[in-house]
Amino acid sequence: MIRPSRCPALAQELHYEAAVHVARLVCDGTTNRGDLLAAAAPLADADTEAARRKAAATVLTRLGIGRRRHASPTGLHRLLVGLDEQASRQLLTYVVALREPLLAGLATEVLYPYFVERATPRGMTTEEFSAVNANGLFEVAGAITHAAVAEYARRRWRIRDLSATRRALRVLRKGGLFGSAWMHRSQGRCLGHFPITGMPADAVFAYALYAVHGDGDHVRVDRLRAGLIVRLFMLRPIAVDYLLEQAFRHGLLEDARSEIARLTYRSLEEAIEPILHAHQMER
Repeated sequence: MIRPSRCPALAQELHYEAAVHVARLVCDGTTNRGDLLAAAAPLADADTEAARRKAAATVLTRLGIGRRRHASPTGLHRLLVGLDEQASRQLLTYVVALREPLLAGLATEVLYPYFVERATPRGMTTEEFSAVNANGLFEVAGAITHAAVAEYARRRWRIRDLSATRRALRVLRKGGLFGSAWMHRSQGRCLGHFPITGMPADAVFAYALYAVHGDGDHVRVDRLRAGLIVRLFMLRPIAVDYLLEQAFRHGLLEDARSEIARLTYRSLEEAIEPILHAHQMER
């Protein structure tokens, strides 16, 4: 049995265009929160003026601006603007997952076990999960249904609003991490969702090293392997080793083989230019 707990529902979309526009304005010198809100609202994925204003406020929160009257450019803003769109979408999706417990929880407790470990999410029997996952239709196809995701969220976090779990899957799709396709059954059609990214961009992994897992001048690799970057992008252990080697090759780590990997730079802010340079060289 799953022991239920509370978790806030995911109330907002990815809002990629609005987020990048705000990041660009901040980097170009626009610091007033009101101006940033006004610029973000028209680009938000929302249908009403009130919803667009609420979305704009969420965009600022996700970018670390929050309710401050004046914003200052950060490494996150510079990365969102400086990366190509695919990498920038991946980065924003990771940032959203860091701030949204439902998205992080689904990645950690449902998607990673199902797609990487080939396991039924904890607390559900194989028969229960198969029944809500199109009666096993997608077990061979390698996809998952919204119904399976929603049922887990209902049991685990008491989230009964189906729009919240649909939105979580849309965020993954808009971020370029997931795809979806229809499969035909005798009773009709069923939509399956599946991962399409083999690896996060090196710059996204570097952001996780410096902004999330960095502890002073080093990174504990065991924390990294258990962290959200691995769960969200569904990385296998060998993929983590590869990304650590890439970070070492780009001069962002002093040692890629130790369980305590030392960072070359003292902060994300110092590492931004090398990260962007490495990204341009890889393109």
